[in-house]
Amino acid sequence: MPCALRRMFAIIIVFCECTNIRALWDKHFEDMADDYVRNHGNTPIVVQLVLRDIADIVRSMGKDIKNYGFPELDVSAANYLHLSSKNYV
Repeated sequence: MPCALRRMFAIIIVFCECTNIRALWDKHFEDMADDYVRNHGNTPIVVQLVLRDIADIVRSMGKDIKNYGFPELDVSAANYLHLSSKNYV
């Protein structure tokens, strides 16, 4: 379900006139991150993983997550965790 919530969140920020995206993020972050927290613990990298997923979905809709006031996406941190989970690192 967290994956579906991240997709719905991306759809809302792209297609709806949400006046306070940050409040929406704060309210639903834990639910959107539940699968990552379960697998990786409650670490700062979880924020990056959720942001990466949402950024990918937003990009698939022709938009850029930078336009919505989110924290900077640390691609290297998210990529490292992704590679290490596949035992490449």
